[in-house]
Amino acid sequence: MKRSRHISNLFIGHGARVFAVATLAVFLVSAGCLMEPDRNNPADPNSPEYNDDGMIRFEVYDRDNQPLENASVRLQGYDNAQFTNENGIAMFEIAHDEVFYTVDRAGYVPKSNQVLVQARKTTTEEIRLNGEPFIDSVRVNTTMKEDVAGTFQYGYQCRVYVGDYDSIEDLTELRYYPPEANSPKSVIAEPEIFIDEVVSDTSKDLINLIGQEFRFVLYDEESDTAEVRETLNTHLFYKWLASDMVPIGPHEYEIGNMEFTWANNTSPRHLLYAPNKYRLQIYQRQNSISSFIDTTVVFDFSYAQSTADFTILITQEDGFTDGQTHWWQLTMYDLSGNLVRSPRLEFIPSPDIIGD
Repeated sequence: MKRSRHISNLFIGHGARVFAVATLAVFLVSAGCLMEPDRNNPADPNSPEYNDDGMIRFEVYDRDNQPLENASVRLQGYDNAQFTNENGIAMFEIAHDEVFYTVDRAGYVPKSNQVLVQARKTTTEEIRLNGEPFIDSVRVNTTMKEDVAGTFQYGYQCRVYVGDYDSIEDLTELRYYPPEANSPKSVIAEPEIFIDEVVSDTSKDLINLIGQEFRFVLYDEESDTAEVRETLNTHLFYKWLASDMVPIGPHEYEIGNMEFTWANNTSPRHLLYAPNKYRLQIYQRQNSISSFIDTTVVFDFSYAQSTADFTILITQEDGFTDGQTHWWQLTMYDLSGNLVRSPRLEFIPSPDIIGD
């Protein structure tokens, strides 16, 4: 009996201990439920430290994947823009949401898009800007040329200087819309584009185009464009230019040693039309269609811009009739083949001029 009682006491003591541990556990759990949670968690909406902002990192490059510094990054709904650093990076901290942005830099085509900014994370947005094509200058003027048969051809010339902020190799074509055409014409884009078109062999047809508008559109590989409009200017300053060609010399010339001299008094406004060659023609009759002496002198462009007198020496003796009136005429050509022609001037060839 004593042994049984001892065993019973052991069971009673063990049960008391189990009960005490269980009671303590319940107490601790209950106490835990009554404790305040951590209020410094930025992810907890009930925390005073709650923050759902996110970071957005813009990385701006050109088409060659080189960082673009000083690119402007502007977010819709926010006042201040950020500018990229030397690594092409600009950072914003804003509320998590979908935001619309525009990235721009001088000389480049702006790019706009929208991006989702995630809370408490950094969102990276890579942007590549395409350099703008540009038309630096345009000159459109009328032309007058003479073919081998002596027929005048009237038309226009266009000189267009273009470029691209990425590279000239990015350019593809220049389309131009002349007023006399129903559809655009196209040429390959190069740094300097020269267009030479014949419109008619009648000056009246060309005169009707003077003052009308040409449209030029430059394209690059990204199909970005630059556009310029220019009116057709008259090149018909022939009287002005002819008056710049002042004849110098006597009325009589020594056969075999004839010096026909003109003063090239080209003024600055006419330098565009400065010649690169002179053509001297001598006629035995004023109304003669063809000359019996025809000489062309070509010189470099730098000379054409000078104000020095220009002299052509004729040593030929055959074909002249002593004491009879002959005529000489000078034609001046510019770099594009346009011409201005002096009136025919009288002179008398002599076998010998005493005291000259």
